[in-house]
Amino acid sequence: MYDAHPLAHGFPIKSAFHGGFGWSSVNLFRTEDRVVIVDTGSPTHGGMVRANLAELGLTTADVTDVLLTHLHWDHVGNIGMFPEATITVHQVEYDWATNHPEPDAVFLSKPYLDYVVATEQPKNFLTGMDAGGELFPGISWFPTPGHTPGHIAFRVATTEGGVLLSGDAVKNRVELYTGVPDLSMDLEASQRSIDTVRAILTDDSSISLLPGHDNRLRMVDGEVLDEGPTLREIFTVNFDGKAGPVEVELNANGTLTPVA
Repeated sequence: MYDAHPLAHGFPIKSAFHGGFGWSSVNLFRTEDRVVIVDTGSPTHGGMVRANLAELGLTTADVTDVLLTHLHWDHVGNIGMFPEATITVHQVEYDWATNHPEPDAVFLSKPYLDYVVATEQPKNFLTGMDAGGELFPGISWFPTPGHTPGHIAFRVATTEGGVLLSGDAVKNRVELYTGVPDLSMDLEASQRSIDTVRAILTDDSSISLLPGHDNRLRMVDGEVLDEGPTLREIFTVNFDGKAGPVEVELNANGTLTPVA
């Protein structure tokens, strides 16, 4: 069983003028002999990740494994922080991203991909998109293509129960509740991946979901329950010149509305 620690909370927010903010989740799972991070977040997460590691008595060099759901910049932006880790990614994802004819296409970023290619760190390339398997005791993977061609998800047995990390196959509560994919390279594949994740959570409501861009969630009787920190706890905004934490509502489309 792994102890679970969030290093950065994902957040499902879009801006009218800046698009999605790319605030993705970074999660750590720890046993006596292994320290595993799933996705590394965007570059702006770097300081927070280091600080939260320090609170656990760890440094970036203590991380033994980095598991990547996919290779978009907001999930690999700190890949260079973990020089001692084995990098796990699906072969299909690696081949697609590193051989893309436009390496700076939307959501790809050449510096991070170049690092993944050039680093001498051990790489564990997963194969097969029909079924997954066990990575090591207590952690398994399964394919969730659609958002990207080689996207994968992970399941982890923790001291607090089962956890499913969906990356951007199920990005947020909106996709989990509606079952409708957004920002996908293959909508039909994304739909199947969302259905797979929803089926797992529906069959066993004790399993928590850690999406790519939201709090820890759970599905109970068809309802989506938010088990993460509140917006007041994680978000400071400035509305109408009033700085500091204020009451806001998270709308179904991922926008924020200040509460009078």
